[in-house]
Amino acid sequence: MFRVMIVDDEPMAIKRFESLLNKTGKVSLAAAYTDPEDALRHCRHVHVDIAFVDIEMPGMNGLLLAEKLQEIDPMLEIIMVTAHDQYALEAFRAHAVGYLLKPVSLEEVDRLLDRMEKHRGRQESGAERQLQIQVFKQFQCFTD
Repeated sequence: MFRVMIVDDEPMAIKRFESLLNKTGKVSLAAAYTDPEDALRHCRHVHVDIAFVDIEMPGMNGLLLAEKLQEIDPMLEIIMVTAHDQYALEAFRAHAVGYLLKPVSLEEVDRLLDRMEKHRGRQESGAERQLQIQVFKQFQCFTD
């Protein structure tokens, strides 16, 4: 099961999308935000696997938010959820793993989550992860 976050400036859009996600049975909602700045402030304290991010929001747009979220957690998967198809190329340049157009259907969300589960399964069954430890100057640990 994936732990997810939703960021959308429209509370009703969050409610509708949360309902769709719950119907898949593949996610648990860790957090939902109408303000991108709140999402950034809290993302260090709330671990999630996937962030569903709207693109057009006042203040910080979803593309910039996605970049900042991935700076904090490089393993975080970003899926853009928007009513505008013209941002697809920019979204994938920002390393989004998915792009959903509103109104989103249950089938689209389910198909995307299935694909992500398969990808996660391949990663987990792949080669063992390597751990690198640096002890000189400053103690640091890295994984591949």
